[in-house]
Amino acid sequence: MFAEEFNCAKIEVGEKQPRFISTIFLPYWIAQFETPKIKPRSSYIEILSEIYNSSFEDEELSIFLNYLYERISRVCYLSKIISLLLRKINPKKVFIVCYHDEISSAVILACHKLRIPTIEIQHGQQGIYNSLYCRWRKIPENGYSLLPSCIWMWGEDSKKNFLMNRKNERVKPVPFVGGNLWLKKCINSDIPNISEELYSFKKQFNTIVTVITTPMNNLDELIASFVTEIIKSNLPNIGWVIRLHPNQTKDFEDIRQFLQEKLICQNFFLEKPEHSSLYGLLKISNYLITKWSSVAYEALSFYINPIITDQNGKVLFSEKIKTGVFNYAENEQQLYDIITENKEFVADDNPFIDTCPDKAHAAMNFIISQ
Repeated sequence: MFAEEFNCAKIEVGEKQPRFISTIFLPYWIAQFETPKIKPRSSYIEILSEIYNSSFEDEELSIFLNYLYERISRVCYLSKIISLLLRKINPKKVFIVCYHDEISSAVILACHKLRIPTIEIQHGQQGIYNSLYCRWRKIPENGYSLLPSCIWMWGEDSKKNFLMNRKNERVKPVPFVGGNLWLKKCINSDIPNISEELYSFKKQFNTIVTVITTPMNNLDELIASFVTEIIKSNLPNIGWVIRLHPNQTKDFEDIRQFLQEKLICQNFFLEKPEHSSLYGLLKISNYLITKWSSVAYEALSFYINPIITDQNGKVLFSEKIKTGVFNYAENEQQLYDIITENKEFVADDNPFIDTCPDKAHAAMNFIISQ
């Protein structure tokens, strides 16, 4: 959003994909080199063994620790490659989307060694049950070498969650509210930004219900059972779009085969996240169903009151459900009633996501001053 105001370069690792702004795609093989395995100090091994000893059998513990050492080795090795790139570009600040994957961890580590501030941009609710973003009681004054310097937050509620149990909010990572201007831009854009296949599917139905999946280990848990039953019932003029979580893209073919066998109908469309933008999909949707995805908050900006279909989601979004901003269904009849009642949209008096341009500019000024 600030590309014209600042000299910015956007870089991704992976296959070239259509993007709104110019993007440099680095080949994925840079993250696939065989890495020399690091052997941690004996004192670290003892600490790790003590932490995980109660959770694993001896053989399982050995397998887990080997996996952990392999991940550590990859991050350290990748950071050396990324350091070479950073020295060439010489950026003043580096933004990332998710700090806790291998590539982002390597970027942060490289930046830490080169004294380049890193800023993670919020990408989900990151609520009070997500230990990657809250309930941190002990943090060194200068943070950790694998954690970003700052966190760009969607709103005050997110910042409050992040600071839970923190005694000093100036300790790194420092949270600040910058909102989500990209959401605001997409709301005001006339470009739907969806694939031709999805657009063709949409034209066949009067109503589109989008189902947003959440990461699950078991395919049977991908979608609530009563949701699959109502999809199979072939309600007239209703099309169902199932959008996978980005982490599930690698299992796309397995999931497609599973759903085809389970649903046995032609009224659903399985969408890869990279084929259509999330906001483009929300623009053509009339309803949104999810177990607990934070896309529920983003749906409100497109005049959709989301439907939560899981007990965990009921707890997570309890306040929004109480006020009627979110719907909750725990069986087929309740879901049917919500979809067919065609109720008026209920606005949120306390939006979770701030889309104020002034807030975003203030956030950028804060980053520049660091």
